Amino acid sequence: MMKKTAGAVGAAVILIGGVSLMNGDQKGTSKKNGVKDERIQRVQDDILKALQNGEISREEAAQRLNRLRKVDGADKSWKKDKESSKTKEDFEGIEKRLRAAVESGELSEEEAKRKMMAIKKEMAGDKEGEGASKKAMTKEKMRGMAKRIRDAMESGELSAEEAKKKMMELRKMMAGDKTDEKKSKKELSIEDFEGIEKRLRAAVESGELSEEEAKRKMMAIKKEMAGDKEGVRKILCLHGGGGDAKKFQFDSGITDLKNALGNGYEFVFAQAADGGLWMRDPPGGKSRPTTDPDWASKSTNILNDIVAEQGPFYGILGYSQGAAFIPVYLAQIPEGTFQIAVMFGGYLPTTHQGLISKIKTESPFKNIPALVWIGGQDWIANENLASPFDKPTVIRSAKAGHFIPSSTDPTFLQIIRKIKSGS
Repeated sequence: MMKKTAGAVGAAVILIGGVSLMNGDQKGTSKKNGVKDERIQRVQDDILKALQNGEISREEAAQRLNRLRKVDGADKSWKKDKESSKTKEDFEGIEKRLRAAVESGELSEEEAKRKMMAIKKEMAGDKEGEGASKKAMTKEKMRGMAKRIRDAMESGELSAEEAKKKMMELRKMMAGDKTDEKKSKKELSIEDFEGIEKRLRAAVESGELSEEEAKRKMMAIKKEMAGDKEGVRKILCLHGGGGDAKKFQFDSGITDLKNALGNGYEFVFAQAADGGLWMRDPPGGKSRPTTDPDWASKSTNILNDIVAEQGPFYGILGYSQGAAFIPVYLAQIPEGTFQIAVMFGGYLPTTHQGLISKIKTESPFKNIPALVWIGGQDWIANENLASPFDKPTVIRSAKAGHFIPSSTDPTFLQIIRKIKSGS
């Protein structure tokens, strides 16, 4: 009768456990390694699939898996190895199906991650399960998740701030400590932006985006991601006509500005081409103005490259012809590229009517705050430089000439207050 019963249930035993426990003899129990048997794996997968689909509770799944191993005679060894067994065997099937669900759009990456973490935590029953799940996430998987975050940011599904948070959470989860936060910021600014930049360039080449749209996207992402780089405000500086960037950074007025503004500001010096000219003189002389709206395109491209590579910038500052070129440049760039424009001893480039037309079309440059400083003894500067701006701050220093004021100038503190306030 006993044998008959064993025979009757034999099929059931095979279906559930993949072994025959005839009267509980040694032959049956010697097959405790049969947990890896193909048929047992199939039953185990079915239990886990039912768990994933919500057909059974996690508790019930755990009980069934427990019975499965007991029937196989491997109860004691399984208890000892339950953590490694779950992370290596039990969860691989769930993980594959969750990954497929994410790829098909049935689940978001976040939902899949939550499900996996909850199942592992509940099944393992202690914090070691969390550690195992972290180890189970390979570098390859992390790179895939990071790529999806970057793609979502590029497509607009995530803001740059949200993407940054997700990246930091991902790295923090993998590394398990706070030091990774600094690393993630550095990697985002170098590794992530390079990929985005390549894709935007490809989109321009294929005609999906205009050059201007791609530039705006890149600028917006860089600005939001970099934010205030630990509080440092960058100012792009344009030397005078025929000048030199290396010499300009040691100008006494520039040195005093740097010292007064302090470590919270960084000055970046641009170098003009064509013998240091931001705008070449008209071929027929100043009495015969140019009409080409792209007359200074070379200078525009030089500044575009600096802004793209070293931005975001807080302000733009110019002296003499460098100041004159500021409204020309502002007329050609996206809103928000700079938060303030500071001009010393400048003028409107009226000998280039094509450039003046550009300025008039785009004025007042989305109401960017502007400071126009003029020396009372300066016969080159002209107050007309203030005209394209909305409510500019015009400062006159009665005894000053054609130079950037030093700290001894009576208007110096006004300049510093204006630059710091940005309004």
